[in-house]
Parts: sequence; C-alpha cells; structure tokens
Amino acid sequence: MNKFALLICLVFLAFTALCQNTFDITISDTSYQKLSQVMESNDSYVIVSTRGNINSNNHHTHLLRIDLGGKILNSKLMKPDAYFYALYKLIEFGDGYLGFGYQKDSINANPFITIAEMNSDFLIVNEKHYETNYTGISYVEVLKSIDNIVIFYSGITDSYQHQLCAYKISNDLDTICSKRYSSSGTKLTFDILSSDNNDLTKVFVRGFAQYTNTPSQILMMDSSLNISAIKGIPEGIGLYIDAKPLDDYRYILTGKKTVWNSSPQDDQMAIALMDAMDSLLSFEMLGAPDTLDYPGVFGNMDFKDSDNIFYAGTKNFSQNGIFANSEAWFVLNKLNSSLELQWQKFYGGNANYQLIDMISTQDGGCLVAGNRYDYQTSINETDIYIVKVNEDGLIVGTGEELPNISVQDAIVYPNPGNESFTIQSGPQINGALFELFDMNGNLVLTTTLDERVETISATSLSTGTYPYRITFNNKIVGSGKWVKK
Repeated sequence: MNKFALLICLVFLAFTALCQNTFDITISDTSYQKLSQVMESNDSYVIVSTRGNINSNNHHTHLLRIDLGGKILNSKLMKPDAYFYALYKLIEFGDGYLGFGYQKDSINANPFITIAEMNSDFLIVNEKHYETNYTGISYVEVLKSIDNIVIFYSGITDSYQHQLCAYKISNDLDTICSKRYSSSGTKLTFDILSSDNNDLTKVFVRGFAQYTNTPSQILMMDSSLNISAIKGIPEGIGLYIDAKPLDDYRYILTGKKTVWNSSPQDDQMAIALMDAMDSLLSFEMLGAPDTLDYPGVFGNMDFKDSDNIFYAGTKNFSQNGIFANSEAWFVLNKLNSSLELQWQKFYGGNANYQLIDMISTQDGGCLVAGNRYDYQTSINETDIYIVKVNEDGLIVGTGEELPNISVQDAIVYPNPGNESFTIQSGPQINGALFELFDMNGNLVLTTTLDERVETISATSLSTGTYPYRITFNNKIVGSGKWVKK
C-alpha cells in the first residue's frame, strides 16, 4: 500500500470513528406504553412497542422508525380498529418486515397467532393466522435461515401457566411443521441458536427443570422440531437469557442469576462463555449484592466483534413492577472476549427505568431502550426511553441539543439513605477519589474507590444534605447530593 492510499485509509477510519451518532429520546403520550424490540434497519432504527390504556386489554402495536440521529421518520399504530393487535418481534423480510405476535377479536376470545408481512412503511400486505385455545401469548422468539423461519412462542393457559409451542414455515409463509410441547408447568422461551447446517437448533427455555434440576434449560431440536436432548444451563442462570455465537467453537450466554440464601434477595446479571457442547468455560456476575440487577427482558447482549461485547440491564430492578416508587438506572457493560469488564456506565436514576432490549450498532456503538415511569407524577403511564451511545458508552452533545440525561461512571444509592450508602463504579475509574461535604463545604468523608461496589457507613453524620464529588486523574467524573434521612 503506498503512502497516499495509507493516508486515505487513516482519514477514512478517523472519519468513521467521529461519525458515531449519539442521542437520547423519550417517546411519551397519555397512554400506557411497553417496549418490545429495537432493531437497526435501512440506515435507521425501528422501535416496536404496544400502546393502550393500563386498565383495558385492547392494546395495539406502535411501530416507529427513527433516523441515526434520533429524529422520528415514521410512526404507525397497527390496526387500531381491531380489539387487540400486538406484534412482539420483527425481522427483515424482502424489502419490508415480518411481524410476529397475536390478535384478539374481543376480551373473551382466544388469540390468533399472527404473522404480518409489511412493506417498508409498515403497511400490512399479507397476514397468516393460527388458531389457539390460550388466553394470550407471552414470549415470542424467531430464527430465520436461508430456507425457513422457526417461531417459538409461549401460550398463556387458563391457569396462567405458559405452554411452549413452535412452528416452522417456509419463506412463502407456508407451514412446514409445528409442535406443542408438554403442558405441565410454566414454559418460557428466551432465545434460539442454530448450527451452521440448520439441522440442529438450541432453544434456551425455562420450565423443563424435572429433566435437569436447573432453573433453565437448553432444548436440542432436530429439523422437525423434535426435542433430541435437554441440557441444564449452568450457574443457576434462570431468566432473560440471551445467546450469540462468538466463533465456530464458543458462544456467549447471558441471563439473570439469583444468589440463593442471600438477605436481602440478590439477583445479578450473569454472563458465561460456553463451548459448542454447552460446557461452561468462564463465568462472571455484574451487579451489587444489595440491589436487584436484571438483564434486559427481551434482549440484553450483542456485539459486532468479539472484543466489544455490550451487555445491558436494569440497576435496582423493582419486583413491584414499572409503577413502583423507586429509582432505577439503565446499566451498560462493555466486555472483551475473555469476559473482562472494560467499562460500566449508568443512565437514569431520576425515575423507575426498566431496560427491555438493546443492539450493538453498525457504527461501533450501542442502542439501549426500555420503559420509564416518572413516579413523582403519580400517573399510571409509561414512556419509551431510548439511548444511543458511542463505543465508549457516551452521549456526545452536538452543541445544539444536549442530552436529557447524564452518563455516570458511578452511582450513589440509596438516596435518600440512612445508616450507610453504596457507591457502585465502573473499572474505568478504579482508584477514583470520593469526597463528601456538608452544606458549608467542609469535607466530612473521603474514600478511594478500589472496588466496584463500596458500602460506606454514615452513622456519624447528622440528618441533612451532603454534596459529593468523584475525581479521577484530576478530573471530576461525578458529582451530586446525598441525603441522609
């Protein structure tokens, strides 16, 4: 390569690095909104959610297309005249999309499993239906290959359990085969992986514990959707499972791990490196022992190259639901192929956030999205909140439009607190100095952040408000106020 060509390549690479669009947007109206999926498509992002009244059952899918800078290009409420119409998963199909979900004619009607073929403007051009005897559908997972499409879904029974079912259809949407698996227990499907020749498929589920004595399992499926083997998922990984091949011999597996015999309850985000035979190679937990740290509900891990693995979830997840009066954060981790944590960032803290889905993006960054409830309003409505960050987890303001939320390297909680507080920080500021002041500016407490989670006693402090700052390499990387009740 001559010097001129080398210079052009370097300029191009530098230009590409600078062209990572970042933004954060809130999509709000007077309805109850629930995010289902985000995807990158045709130089834009597609947002899949449902809208409706929290006290009714007639919700409808709302599809949005936003450009790479966060501007809304297209908004479509799907079949608003239908009683209930919900598509939970989209895949690209020809010049448009296929959507997978269900619809109902009335509140007491059984749902129809629905496959909707749409053009690029989200207009339905064809629909396929399957009758069911369920009351609803929960999880939907889809795997598309060159020759066919495999759909796994969990049907909700009258007893509020979930039954696992599957369909294989051709690219002409003709049914090739279908299966309904054992109805005993609650069976949920989280993700699907396929072998190179598509003859064998791994389906990551919950509900087959009688075969493995583990919370969740891997179902080995043959080409006719028959279960050929059932394997236990190691280390107690039990919910919100995501999986993606790392190379021909290994894959990354993520999910929620409950740490048993802990008080208070300790749920953490877990990540595992697995070999092709589903044996554990390495394992890490990301979170803190005093809060619930949940992976994204429908999607939480993605990467374009093996040394830039993004893993996202909710910090301080509330088991009382999105309408709980508690502060939470989106948390985003970046790891390498050895599962070494490179950095950890927090977004939120001013409302109850729940991360639902995420993707790594073509520009090297990451997009995370979920639901946001402002508990200070006391109104039972939720917003869709979307954050697009660069490869360093940052939202870079353009000068004209600044981010609506700060990106934090460390968080202090609970706030307000009482006898103690916790500081959780990413490894990128390991060794940072934490300083706490009284309202007169006097330094009352200081510590070095040598661990990702530090619990600080506040018994010697009187009730009041205490400003703090976090300094790393002579720069302030965090600040705020902590309140002692």
